[in-house]
Amino acid sequence: MKIVATVSNCVQVGMDNFRDVNTSRVFDENRTIKDILQWASTETGKPVTCIGMIQFSDYTGESL
Repeated sequence: MKIVATVSNCVQVGMDNFRDVNTSRVFDENRTIKDILQWASTETGKPVTCIGMIQFSDYTGESL
């Protein structure tokens, strides 16, 4: 089984404009929550200290 973790990061795209950018990564089920939190912190550039800051999804495969 695979798990998809998604984090959102607010980035400035203009002088007064901001946008959420979502980034996802597929993890094997044997990876720890600590591994996923560490990845999320690297992606957002700020500490991600709880799993509530990450959206989890089931991985159903790739589209062709």
